[in-house]
This record gives sequence, structure tokens and C-alpha cells, in this order.
Amino acid sequence: VVDTEERRARLMGEEVDERADINELLESTLVVAHNRLNKVADLQIDYTPGLPPISCGRGDLNQVFLNLLINAADAVAETGKRGLIKISTKQKDNELVIEIFDNGIGIPEDIKNKMFTPFFTTKKVGHGTGQGLAFSYSIIVGKYNGKLYFESKVREGTTFFIHLPIGTSGE
Repeated sequence: VVDTEERRARLMGEEVDERADINELLESTLVVAHNRLNKVADLQIDYTPGLPPISCGRGDLNQVFLNLLINAADAVAETGKRGLIKISTKQKDNELVIEIFDNGIGIPEDIKNKMFTPFFTTKKVGHGTGQGLAFSYSIIVGKYNGKLYFESKVREGTTFFIHLPIGTSGE
């Protein structure tokens, strides 16, 4: 008999002992986000083939990717022009690195240190809860012992970087 918490985790795709191809996870997230992204931006994909699989919960990482992609689409939409969103993957030493770039409005210097704070949002009321980046940070850093950070310039865009260790998830 599977206990309730384990069953819930399986249903939500949160099992950490799953081995996943990061490129396939990104592709499945893009299927969900396609319409939203396609309305505002051209998509450029640069996946490194043959990356080693990582131990993760697919649902966790899909939600992180979705949060970052929707934020990218929103940042591009705020420019009032069709933009560009780039997604790339690569291996660097014992980590997988995912980069998500947008040429949206960028993040002003005075709020950069608040971006991963729960309930902080730059979006209009009713358009964001301020939980997406905080959730993403807790998953990548807290659950997977990875890194999540960004570089941004106002009116030029933002790149989010995710580093995930190859091997164990850290749990």
C-alpha cells in the first residue's frame, strides 16, 4: 500500500528519484506555454543534445520553467513590440545549465534584490501573485541544491540562469 503523501507526490510528478532529460522537460513545458509565448515573441531554442539525465520531480521543474517563461512573455509584452525569447541548455562541469532570455523591459536595479521574495510582484493587481519566482527559487536552491539567478538591463532584457547538479537531487 502506497502512503497518501507518496501517492500525491506521484500524481503531481514530484518524485525526486525520477531520471529526466532536461531538454524533454523544457519541450513539454513549451507545449503548455506555446500560445502565450507565440502571441508576443519569437522563440529560439538551443538545446545541447545528449545531456545526462538528472534526478528530479518533473512537476517541480516544469512549474519552474513555466513560471520563468510566462514572466519572460509578460516582460516582452510590456515593451509593446514583438520580442524574442531564447532557451538554451548545456553542461558545465557537474551541472546542467538552463538559460532563459527575453528582450523585454528588464528589471530595474532598485528591485533586483526583491525578485525572489514571496509575494513581491511588479505586475498589475490581478496579474501576478508574487509567488512564482519565490517558488522557483525554493525548488531549485532548496530542493535540488542548484542555483537560480538572473542578469538584467532595463530596456534590454533579462536572462535567468538555472544550474542543476548532475547526480543526486540533494534530498
